[in-house]
Amino acid sequence: MTKKAGFTFVSLGCGSGGSVQGFIQAGGQPRFICDERPLELGNATVNLPNVLSKQVDFRWYYNRKQKGTDDLLSLIGLQQGQLDLLEGSVRLPAGGNVSTPTQLYQGLYDLFGLAKRILPKFVIAFGPSNLSQNANLELLNAQVNVLRFAKSKEPQGERAYYANFRVLNAADFGAGVSKSYTAILGVRADIAQAHGLVSDRAILSVFPIPAAHQRGTLGDALAGLALPDGEAAFWERMTLRDANPDYSPSLAGMAQRLDRQ
Repeated sequence: MTKKAGFTFVSLGCGSGGSVQGFIQAGGQPRFICDERPLELGNATVNLPNVLSKQVDFRWYYNRKQKGTDDLLSLIGLQQGQLDLLEGSVRLPAGGNVSTPTQLYQGLYDLFGLAKRILPKFVIAFGPSNLSQNANLELLNAQVNVLRFAKSKEPQGERAYYANFRVLNAADFGAGVSKSYTAILGVRADIAQAHGLVSDRAILSVFPIPAAHQRGTLGDALAGLALPDGEAAFWERMTLRDANPDYSPSLAGMAQRLDRQ
């Protein structure tokens, strides 16, 4: 059996590190992760103690222009164009309104601008599912154009990346909970052209295909898991937000209620 070829990646806005773990399981070698939120980054570093991390908003590297770009490349120990994968997530600040995602689009602008400075082979960005819905679709497409073209103000000009987006649901790929999100995938122009991906539409063929299985539940994911006393009740309250003071939570009860939904 041949050993799976590895790839280098960086995760910006990594949260608690779930996607980082997924990339590692797929053969990835993390060079750097960051998040501006201390609790989320703390969780990630506990689970990934040997990965270089920093509490910082990734936009700091973009806003500092060439200096920020040089600092990031120095951190990951690679030259421009050598990184295999740049992953980033955008989210609203605490208390933000997801129905007015202006700040999310600004985050995408900065992420894609930074990508064009360090030129990874692939770019993956994640955001809420409503980024690509209804009236937001035109706004999202405008931000993806920032990644697609070498000069953002010249659509249809020189290509930097071929890119497209889809709404995916984690439950369709074996997760224990249903969570929809917008996934944006960009392939650097030279890589895309070498593999016959010469249009944005062709990038849709690269997205993963949902597995042929029934969606599970959180109860399924926790089945057989031994938890300390009280922890199951805590996570049920956090997950279901049950406001009934007479309700006595239990892991089995949670599984049954979720199965009925």
